[in-house]
Order: sequence, then structure tokens, then C-alpha cells
Amino acid sequence: MKSRVVNVASWAGLMSAPYIPFYNASKFAVIGLTESMFYDLRLLGVHAVLAIPGTTKTPMLGKTTAEGAASLEAMPAGGRARYQQLFDHYAALGASFADSPMLATPEKVAHKLYRIVERPKPRFKNHLTIDASLVDTVLSRLPWRAKVAMNTRMYRLDRAPA
Repeated sequence: MKSRVVNVASWAGLMSAPYIPFYNASKFAVIGLTESMFYDLRLLGVHAVLAIPGTTKTPMLGKTTAEGAASLEAMPAGGRARYQQLFDHYAALGASFADSPMLATPEKVAHKLYRIVERPKPRFKNHLTIDASLVDTVLSRLPWRAKVAMNTRMYRLDRAPA
């Protein structure tokens, strides 16, 4: 069995984060789609495989911040007043992640994808980075209240103007 379908999701499909609901939803959908394909395609001798890269050194973080800034500018003054401080913190988090030496390069992630395709019997779920593994094996399994508390603190959602 050498045929493969490799779907690329994200840790955002394992655990949601604020401000990116449609991205989260699409990645949760990719995970569910791939699991269903696993059963169906196996009958045809095809491996359906899920690849989960974590945060990778790509322009995506900067692009997300730029699009967020544009959305903020388009808001009425009341919306900007409510979200500006939250957005500034979100942008700072993104910038700090982008500078992290722990982030994988696109080349490293591509190499791991290649190795998945070349395996005779690839695993169903493949974490391509350390943070993807951490989110899947630890953070996504936290009790609901702990996840809410973690996201509230990390994204400073408790400091939003009322």
C-alpha cells in the first residue's frame, strides 16, 4: 500500500484560540474529514494521513496581524476602543512567536511531510513540530475550565473594556 492522502491541519483544529474562529473551524473540519477518509480509503488500499504542523516560520503570523489591523481600522470608534488593547497584545504575541528560535522552518516541516509519504505504513496522526505535539497531547486534554483560564490569561481577555 503506497498511495497516500496527506491532509494538513493545524493545532488550531485540536484546541481553539480567540480571534480566529473560521480558521479554527476549518482545521477542526480537516481533522474530522481525514479521520473519515481513513476508514473509507483504507478499503481501497490508500493511507489517509493527518499532518499537524505547529507554528512555523512563515509570513502567516505577520499577515494575520496585518489583516487584524485592517479589520480594526474598519471598525467604528467604539469597536476600536474595545479591541485595540486586545489586538495590540495579540500582535505582540505573534511577533514574539515569530522571533522564537524554537519555531520550525518550512524546510524542516516539508522534510517531515516527505518522510511521512515515504513510510510504508504511516501513522494516522503526525505532529510536525514540538508545539503541535504539546497542544495535542497535553493542552487539548485539559479540563474545559483550565483551557478557558489559560486562553483568558494568555490573550488578556479579562482586561477587555466592558
